[in-house]
Formats: sequence, C-alpha cells, structure tokens
Amino acid sequence: MILEAIRQELAGVRRSPVRLTALVIFFAASALAMLAGQRFVDDWSASLDQARQQQGESAQSVRGWFAEGAAGPEDRPWVNVAEPLWQDWYAGTRLGREPAPLAGIATGSLDDSPRVARVHRLANPFLEEGSKIENPELGRTEAVDLVFVLAVFVPLLIGVLGMGCGAYERESGLVHLIAVQRGRASSWFLARAAAIAVLAGVTVLAVASIAIARAGAFDRDGVGLVAITLLYSALWTGLFTATAVAARSRREAALAYGGVWVLLVLLAPTLMSEQALSSTAENAGLTTALDQRAQQYDGYAEDAAVLIERLYSARPDLRALPAAALDTLPPKIERHVYDWSRVQNLVAEDDEKAIAERRSVASAERTMAWSPRVTLTLAVERLAGRDLHSAMTFRHEVVNAVAERADWVVEQAWRDTPLSLEDFETLVDRAPTSVRATPASVTPHLTVLLAWTVAAWAVGVLRVRRRENDV
Repeated sequence: MILEAIRQELAGVRRSPVRLTALVIFFAASALAMLAGQRFVDDWSASLDQARQQQGESAQSVRGWFAEGAAGPEDRPWVNVAEPLWQDWYAGTRLGREPAPLAGIATGSLDDSPRVARVHRLANPFLEEGSKIENPELGRTEAVDLVFVLAVFVPLLIGVLGMGCGAYERESGLVHLIAVQRGRASSWFLARAAAIAVLAGVTVLAVASIAIARAGAFDRDGVGLVAITLLYSALWTGLFTATAVAARSRREAALAYGGVWVLLVLLAPTLMSEQALSSTAENAGLTTALDQRAQQYDGYAEDAAVLIERLYSARPDLRALPAAALDTLPPKIERHVYDWSRVQNLVAEDDEKAIAERRSVASAERTMAWSPRVTLTLAVERLAGRDLHSAMTFRHEVVNAVAERADWVVEQAWRDTPLSLEDFETLVDRAPTSVRATPASVTPHLTVLLAWTVAAWAVGVLRVRRRENDV
C-alpha cells in the first residue's frame, strides 16, 4: 500500500504546479544559502591566508635585521630584536581559527568570535569584542543560511506536498468510497502520510548530501547532518499527520498545521530567545571587553615586590637565573613582571568564563526540547563548528598561547643575555598557528528530535484512526 501511495504522490507532484513550484523554491533557496556559505568560508580562509602572510613578512624583517647586523628598523631606534620583548612582538604570531568542513551551512550563527588572534605578551582576547562597540557591523552575520532554510522551509514544503491529504476526502465525501475500496480509509491516509514523509526525506537528503559533498565532510559530521535533517523531516511529517491528515476539512487542516508551524517555528524560538536575553542585561562579551579596558592598567599600580614574589611562587626555576641574583631588577626586566601578572589574570578570567559558558550550554540543551527548530539549529551549528563550544575552545587556546608567550618572555628576560637569530627561529617554530575545535556530540539533540518524532507519529496515527469512526 505504501508503494502505491508513493506512486500516487509522485504523480500528484508532477500534475500539480503548486507542488512543483514549492520544490523549485526549496532547492533554489538551499542553493543560494550554500553559495552564500561558500563565500563566507572563502572569506574566512582568505583571512587566515592574510594572517599567515603578515606573520611571514614580520618574521622575514627580523631575519633581515640580523643579517644586516642592525638592532631593528632605522626609523625606530628604540627597537632591539636581541631583547625578548621585541622578538616577541616581531615574531608576528597569529593564531587562526580553522573553519570546520560544514562551517558554511551555519553562517547565521551568533558565534561571531574572531577568526584570527594576535599572540604576544600584551594580547588580550577579551578585548576583541570591544571592536564591535565602535564598529557594530563587525557583529553582523548572514541571516539566511542553510540551517534557516531547513528549519523554516522543510515544514512548509511538507505542508504543500501533503496539501489536502485526508481532509479533502472527508470534506468531499470520498472517504466512504475509499473505505469500500481499501477496507479502511485511515490505513490509506496513513500510507499517504508515509509516502509524503518519504518524498520530503528524499528532498532533504538530496540537499544535505550536496552540502556534505561540497564541504567534503564525509565523516561523523556529515552522518550527523543527515541524521538530524531526516529526523526533523520525519518529525514534521508526523505533526502534519496529527493535524492536517486528521482534519475534517481543508480549512481545518490549514489552520491546524499552520498554527503548529507558527507555534514551534516562530513563537517558541522567539520566546526562548527573549527569555535568554532577559537573564542578561547586556551582551556578556561586550561587558567583559569594557571591564578589561578599564582594568588593563590597574595591575601597574600594584607593588612590584609583591608581584615578583608571586612570580617566583609560580616559576621557582627563575630563582636560578642571573636576574634573580640582582638586588634590584632593572626597569627593562621589572616591566615583564607586570605583563606576566596581567596575563595570569586573563587565565583566571578565561576559567571563570568557561564555567559560565558551560552552564549556558547546559541550560540551552535543557530548554531546546520546547522547540524542534531550536534543537535543529543548535545541532547543526555544533556540527558546523559555529557554536559556543567552538568559540570557547578558540579563546581558551589563544589565552594559553598568550600565557606561554608571557612565560617565555619572562624566562628570557631573567637570563639577561642578548638573543640570537636562532632564538628567534625557535620562538617562531614553537608558536601555534591554527586551532580547529572538534565538534561536540549531538546525541542530546538527536534524542530530543527522536522523542518529538515518535510522539508526533503516535498522536497522528491515533487521531487518524479515531477520525475514521467519526465519519
């Protein structure tokens, strides 16, 4: 019966300009979203290439100065690349955030963290958000991405493909003829609903497969995308069965299914977003940036002796180096104590933010069950490496790289000997160049969508069966 229903639905699609138009619009919107995503990834990759070029040019300048026997550029006589602070600066280290293979499908993600971060002893990753205060356009993202197309258009496509299924037969009285021919009209309607699920699933699978092939994501991320999108399609077919297929008339079907779409796709995500925003008076990233701006010079007011003891407590190996034997540290060495202390505060700030962000992720996973669209969006953003977890990972790696660089500068300053080109090359070679966060598991999201799907189909089957008794 299901195969027969599939053949009938395919014939209905070929004969119906409305259904054909809906399919064309869906594929066109998906194609445009994928093209925009590819442009987004290309721009991201270009940013990384530019950062690597800038790093190489900066390092090449230092090599040239050493070859000429110069201390630095002629127009900056205070620069001496034999000192650790200038080797740190002119190493030009950039840490890039590599895009995940599927990054282009989630360009509308709220994750707008930097693609490249400069690593040196004075760097502060938390100040990156501050650039959006003077330049709000830096925080903009592509609003219509493939995630949006799948989340919003798939339910509408299912509604068009299944237009009139069950409701038309009851409204026109054909349900009695179907009951005579098929034995039970409800069985035929459920077979047609299953056929609609197959057609919608094949359509969604085609789009997901194209996205995966373009990104080369033939791994667990690609499998996860296929599973998530197929479940989402099956879920909405179940909701269509529970509302439109079980309706007495086409008007009732349109109102019922349209109401569910408005509730779950528009209203619930909006309410959840407002609830999340109401818990925070202002953007946490901008707040941290403003705090860091205000506090970045506070450390210089602290007593140097206290900071030095703190440094020796954390780095007892420095006591064996030449600078530790001096009665009073010269200013060129003492200045690094303040920089090191500031970086330690950054590490502590990063740890605190990581705890808060993990709580935020856990809270989102608890509340996402209220909306399949939110569940789909969070899952695909996670697979695309455009979620909060990926942003946290990058910032954490940047903070660690800055802390390691600050430790290197302090150690070299305590040695109190001029650095060579070999020292500079060692510094450049040991510096990290890129980070790619491993997407976290989407098992909770799959579980939520599976529960929704089972519940929707269970209610749909019961309602269609009971409606047969009302005819």
